[in-house]
Amino acid sequence: MGEYENKYLDGDGVKFLWNTAKSIYQQQIPGKSLSDNNFSNEEKNKLAALENYELPIASDDELGGVKIGSGLTISEGGTISTTSDIYRYKGKVATLAELAEIVNPANGDVYGVEETGLSYAWNADEYRWDDVSSFFVVNSLTIDEIDDICR
Repeated sequence: MGEYENKYLDGDGVKFLWNTAKSIYQQQIPGKSLSDNNFSNEEKNKLAALENYELPIASDDELGGVKIGSGLTISEGGTISTTSDIYRYKGKVATLAELAEIVNPANGDVYGVEETGLSYAWNADEYRWDDVSSFFVVNSLTIDEIDDICR
């Protein structure tokens, strides 16, 4: 679906999609309902044997549904927290030239630049400001694209 990324349905697209969905919808079979029991004995026995699973609380010894990496801690109750700030928003500057004049930025300091509309973080390892924001354009799907998706 990559070719349809960053697109949305406008009013005509929603109507077309709805009409297409209705045209391929499986109608109810006469004499059947959603509450009919159409399971085999094997399927019924398998379902009857299922038990509720309770996810354990994460700890140093128990995975608990997550794996803890560096820079994270787990509280006694299983709450995961960061132990360090990766990015710290410091404010806005008007231009890239003004950003370049900031004295002694710390690794991870982030400034918005009004001139570009983007945010930049200080990369102390490479001694430069890295763009940490982006934007994209969203276009509506065409009727042909919706038809292509539905088929």
